[in-house]
Amino acid sequence: MNETDPKLLVTGSELILDGQDSWPNFHDAEINDFKIWRGDIRPEDGVYIGPQITIQMELCALKNPFAVLFRFEDCENIKMLGFSNQNPIMDLVFGIEERGNLKDGSPMTPYINIHFLPVWEFELSFKCFRVSVERIADHEGAV
Repeated sequence: MNETDPKLLVTGSELILDGQDSWPNFHDAEINDFKIWRGDIRPEDGVYIGPQITIQMELCALKNPFAVLFRFEDCENIKMLGFSNQNPIMDLVFGIEERGNLKDGSPMTPYINIHFLPVWEFELSFKCFRVSVERIADHEGAV
């Protein structure tokens, strides 16, 4: 996995950038809500919505803490360990994984690899095709 600047991958990232236009520090951020939706695949109706993950987290260790809701679309290879009542993370890492080429030689859409690095027991990783910041709120606010 090639680690990549999340600002280049995350739709709506401007909502959470700091005053210097930098990606925030996720050290000691806490996962408050984690939902997986299996999606809706009905080829006969032309519906192809892959699995989605939404994660609400608090970035509590910042000078101006806030809560953020992320949406990850078309997810696969989901691996989670140790979800509990706190779920702090060390960092949130984004990477790109190339998938090869189509028959015409053009590149396939690459995976976005997501890894929530653990502080203790909670750890989460998966692959997806799209990531977005859905909304933000004040620290401890419902997003």
